Amino acid sequence: MTSSLVVRHPREGEAAQLAQVHITAWKQAYHRLLPDRFWNDDALAGRIRMWSNVLADQGLRSNARVAEIDDEIAGIAMTGKADEADAELELYLIYLLAEHYGSGAAGALLNELVGERSASLWVFSLDPPMSSLSSY
Repeated sequence: MTSSLVVRHPREGEAAQLAQVHITAWKQAYHRLLPDRFWNDDALAGRIRMWSNVLADQGLRSNARVAEIDDEIAGIAMTGKADEADAELELYLIYLLAEHYGSGAAGALLNELVGERSASLWVFSLDPPMSSLSSY
């Protein structure tokens, strides 16, 4: 069976779904690095508020995308104004549920939001000489 991948803007009323994907993907990626408070009920409530604010603000919403695979939200991404002088924008977040790694969804999100523009992204680094976050 072939999976269908669609990248689209998030829709009103999806805040809870987007927050759940955000928290689940975060936990899948960072469970060995961060304490449980990053994906507990309080964290989920905070992400629901965050996504509600994004969906209510047309400017923020226009910089967010959802990847759907077979009509289910599989990933999320959002860009915004870059803090780095050498980048046109900053990739604020990109998260994909682990079961969809290798599906092409992350690349599709990046192509849709960033395309050929320069972008910065803050990432965790476990390399002790580096700061805990680095910009690429």
